[in-house]
Amino acid sequence: MTRTPRPPKNLVAALLFLSGATALVYELVWSKYLGNVLGNSGQAHAVVLATFMGGLALGAFVFGRTADRVKSPLALYGVLELGVGLYALAFPYVLGALEHLWLALAPHVPEGARVAPRLLVSSLSLVVPTLLMGGTLPALVRHFAASLAGVRRELARLYAINSLGAAVGVYVAGTRLVPLVGLSASAQIAAGLNVFLALAALALARQHPPAVVVGAAGPAPTPP
Repeated sequence: MTRTPRPPKNLVAALLFLSGATALVYELVWSKYLGNVLGNSGQAHAVVLATFMGGLALGAFVFGRTADRVKSPLALYGVLELGVGLYALAFPYVLGALEHLWLALAPHVPEGARVAPRLLVSSLSLVVPTLLMGGTLPALVRHFAASLAGVRRELARLYAINSLGAAVGVYVAGTRLVPLVGLSASAQIAAGLNVFLALAALALARQHPPAVVVGAAGPAPTPP
């Protein structure tokens, strides 16, 4: 039998608030990046929104199942945040590589059919980070909740915190951050915050590891 001493709820919930904020910074910044690539801001917003929604849903499913099996869901959350931050730093290079791939393929695609493949290539640049983002909420829900009833309570609370962070993030990015420092620096600031969140979560997970209760009952003996 194991018992997990938990870090303060408010501290860990603050991580999720900031995580939600960075996600919407990326959504705004990457929409503008893809608008430059596609030459159509409307198409770019549609690609980003569709990929974000699909990636978040799939990531929640995949990493939600993973969070049920790992020893420390909080450490899993930290790894996911680290992945998001590192990918965000690499995003311009990933997008550039995919754009070169498209330019190599474009001559072999009929001119009237080029829109859909180009949208698909752009969407591929967002698959990895949105999958990782989708796993952050299930990981923290599992960290807090020890029962099905606990999952329901914590899901509502943490979803609200994450959504509030997202609202703050899109407001700050749209009205302050991007106008002041530009797209590249905005993404780098958000990535730095993701790395900070990852290190904080991993440190908390290390300080509060699952504690094995000595003397726990083993499996019942098999009857003769």
